Amino acid sequence: MALGQCSVLHCSATAVHVLPVPNVFQTEIAVCAAHQEQIEAGAEWRWDPDQNAILMGEDLKALGEDVVESLRVLKGTGVDSRFPDGFFRVEVRLRRGSGTETEDRVLLMSLDQAAAWEHEFELSAGD
Repeated sequence: MALGQCSVLHCSATAVHVLPVPNVFQTEIAVCAAHQEQIEAGAEWRWDPDQNAILMGEDLKALGEDVVESLRVLKGTGVDSRFPDGFFRVEVRLRRGSGTETEDRVLLMSLDQAAAWEHEFELSAGD
């Protein structure tokens, strides 16, 4: 069975292996031997349904997205005049793009914002 061209964006090599796309119902992608080896070795990749292609390397990095490496939510302690009813402290460690550079960020969120966010997350998690 011929698999055609590798599904990695900008790769014109012949595909030799089929991989399932995690979390995408009944979607499989064909990759060449070189990209299969990179994926199996842990290289980061993303299926882009708009381009019908796998993004890896510079194409993935070009998205400019940061990856959350850790997230911790704590009930705020102390008094803050911006949040008279209390707040949550959100501590996030971001990995910049597909690199290794990290950044720690602290966000403050009112209890009302947190309740609305929790409700929105519950609704969208069911999609």
